Amino acid sequence: MARRTLSLRSALRARDQRAGGGAAPDTALAIVASSILIESVAADGSFLVPIPAGTVDGHYMVLFLGKTNDVAFTNALGLASWTEIVALRELNAAGDDFTSQVWVKVAASEGATVQVKNPEVPNPRECGGIIVTFKNQHADGFDVTPVAGHAITVIPGLNDACPAITSLTDNAIFLNMHYQLSLVTAYVAPSGYAMQESDFALAGCQMAVAAKTLGAAGLETPGVWVNTGTTQEGSRTSFIVKAV
Repeated sequence: MARRTLSLRSALRARDQRAGGGAAPDTALAIVASSILIESVAADGSFLVPIPAGTVDGHYMVLFLGKTNDVAFTNALGLASWTEIVALRELNAAGDDFTSQVWVKVAASEGATVQVKNPEVPNPRECGGIIVTFKNQHADGFDVTPVAGHAITVIPGLNDACPAITSLTDNAIFLNMHYQLSLVTAYVAPSGYAMQESDFALAGCQMAVAAKTLGAAGLETPGVWVNTGTTQEGSRTSFIVKAV
């Protein structure tokens, strides 16, 4: 009887382990989901960027905003609980103006959308937003200070290289955010990067985000976004989310 009881206990223990009772906790940094919205927004109007499905309290959200013209988004509406990390505003003689910004937030009782206001009172603008949600991120959020750059280019088929950046921790996730003023009809992410979101607006606002999980810490040089269409001007932001 004692031997039979022991065998039964062993069987129950094995069953519990198969059911996950003995499984290691999920601690790996990972992307939960992402979302995108690009549309024409009326003067002094607002647009709603969806919160990605599966986002729960404690997840780390990265919001990438882009807009024609160089008047920046502010946290006056919808972004009061977000922190701005990167802001690129370009004004040049050709009039090819743009704004692109990166904001971050730790999720806390989020609704279905983030409301963002077009800051320009007299003019409607093409506006867009992408949110990427992470789980199991380090409390610091990002690994190193994000690096961003912009450039004017008129060569269809190839954009300037995304900024290189050196990670400080292993297993971080590199986000490559791209915004462009152009008549682009298709994007191809840099080699080795998985496209998370990509969309286009007829009036000239195009956005995309791609990601790559890094191995050992060190220099990462993403390469270029390849496009189909007429390129005018764009920005590229390199952003690394830190693993635990």
